Amino acid sequence: MNVIGNGILSIGLGMGVTGVALSTVVSRIFAAVVILSMAARQEQPVYITLSRNFRFSAEFISKILKVGLPFGFENCLFYFGRLILSGLVATFGDAAIAANSVASTVGNFQILPGMAINLGATAVIAQCIGAEDTEQAVYYAKKILGYVWAGHLVSVGVIHFATPLILTVYSISPDTALLAREAIWWHGLFIITIWPLASTLPVIFRGAGDARFPMVVGTASMFLFRIEIAFVLGTFFDMGMMSVWWSMFLDWVLKTAIYVPRFCSRKWTKKRVI
Repeated sequence: MNVIGNGILSIGLGMGVTGVALSTVVSRIFAAVVILSMAARQEQPVYITLSRNFRFSAEFISKILKVGLPFGFENCLFYFGRLILSGLVATFGDAAIAANSVASTVGNFQILPGMAINLGATAVIAQCIGAEDTEQAVYYAKKILGYVWAGHLVSVGVIHFATPLILTVYSISPDTALLAREAIWWHGLFIITIWPLASTLPVIFRGAGDARFPMVVGTASMFLFRIEIAFVLGTFFDMGMMSVWWSMFLDWVLKTAIYVPRFCSRKWTKKRVI
């Protein structure tokens, strides 16, 4: 619906950016209706139903918000930090802006397996901790990390060989394409090595109810390290657009150095949401 809607509204009806936005909203509304209808099927073990016996539980909701609010706050500040870094990229010229945009889009495909597995990791770890089975939580956490690494090996490998074909889709100059390819290559390398430890471990912590720790680490890392490193590399080392990407890679390394000891100490297994 999104892709076809873009073609019909933006090109067919000449609505431009408005058509893109409208087709995106309509497709998401449709997806929301479908998923809610599936969640309301009563033959499932757990399903949504409207009940007149609804009771507001401040205690129960506060426990959920202890996980949700830190994650939401971290995400908000994370995207604010990315906005600042996008402004830095803009100072390097049109070629850097185009290369950064292309590399970011392709990079999203490289991490798709990890993002998908992370969505399920929260529920898996939460059930283990809820059952007070810490050994099972650690076992599944390691297994999840293994699945993420395996998935990334496949996705990065496919993208690596498909990159020349993908770049032909964009109307960019050879120099811009070369810069984008460099960012994609380095991104793929760090995706199959560091990313699971930097991005999946905090998801595991949140699943156990340990949401405050990754929030503090993620926010501090973004504003006290990543942004400063990007400006230093871009200004004093003249690395251009790649300064933003290398600051991201170094940010992952820093998070890994913090998250791995936390994981090995098992302090996160002592947390519980409910």
